[in-house]
Amino acid sequence: MLICRFCGAEIADSDPFCANCGAPVLKEGETIEPVRIDAPEEAEIIISEGPEMSHEEARRILKKRK
Repeated sequence: MLICRFCGAEIADSDPFCANCGAPVLKEGETIEPVRIDAPEEAEIIISEGPEMSHEEARRILKKRK
């Protein structure tokens, strides 16, 4: 069993994504390249040290903005 580095949930070795938060499962040595997201100038974007909301909450907010 693996542990999700984002939410701490257990993940089966064969799962490509965390069933709890949707984060990709990285094998040892794998990395994720950052992506650029263009936001309207009036949007307020706050990046903090740690997750203050779940991935699902973030997805719901981003979906509303579209």
